[in-house]
Amino acid sequence: MPHEPGYMTPDAVGQAAPVRSDTPTVSIGLPVFNGEATIGVAIAAILGQSFADIELVISDNASTDATLAICEAVARRDLRVRVLRQPRNLGPVANFEAVLRAARGPYFMFAAADDRVAPHAVAEMLAMIEAAPGAAACAPRALIEFAGGRTREARGSGAITGPACLRLARFLLRPSDNTRFYGLYRTGVMRAAYIPGRAFHGFDWVVSALTLAMGGHLRSASIVLRREGAAPGKYHRHLFAQERSWLHRLLPVARMSAELLARLGPRHRVCVLPSLIVVNLHQSLFLVLSMLRGRLRP
Repeated sequence: MPHEPGYMTPDAVGQAAPVRSDTPTVSIGLPVFNGEATIGVAIAAILGQSFADIELVISDNASTDATLAICEAVARRDLRVRVLRQPRNLGPVANFEAVLRAARGPYFMFAAADDRVAPHAVAEMLAMIEAAPGAAACAPRALIEFAGGRTREARGSGAITGPACLRLARFLLRPSDNTRFYGLYRTGVMRAAYIPGRAFHGFDWVVSALTLAMGGHLRSASIVLRREGAAPGKYHRHLFAQERSWLHRLLPVARMSAELLARLGPRHRVCVLPSLIVVNLHQSLFLVLSMLRGRLRP
């Protein structure tokens, strides 16, 4: 992955690093499994933030490559970095939970091992959320980069404000790539929304929806995140590997819908039902069309 102006390289990690604070303002959680190819660049971008009062919590999910060694080497050079080593692979949902539970700051954001945050990302999103006490999060305006050099702006990180019912309905109609999941949240909001001990297709949609039930989402004014684009059919292939029931394969977000409805109050359930029906129909149709076109094989 080429380096661009404004994005740190792995060699810059740990140079003149600030001393770790026991009460950092922002905690950044980086769950990873076998990410040796990209983890160095991802970490460098995080530690190169213009807002330095951060901690980086990395949870290595029993990687079998050099990921853990890379992370531990960085932690020795920069005291803001803590590395959690999982003795066995917990699965992605539990590994994300591990970094969230270990966070010590009042603000929190997830980071992916193959993404890069801009140097001003935390400063910009933090300033916006601190200026809006009723907001639950600030979503990142992001650029998605695909193989071959094609790029597009992420569709799943728009600002969503207004009454709670409208926020939920608007999000569920078009969750899209749900890049908002990688925004800056109030830590208490994200912890209240994250469902322990559960794993299902669309898990991150439920978490994002539950945070929207608690407050609006702002969006950064500039592009603060670069994400690696998923290969065609990646998420449906993951669905088929995760779900053995053909009912849940053909209705890929039915379980997600049930989990969300179980956690919302009666008034919010009424608000989201029409949106959930639409998104279930859309996802099922998209899956069937992908199978017919040969892009996805069971």
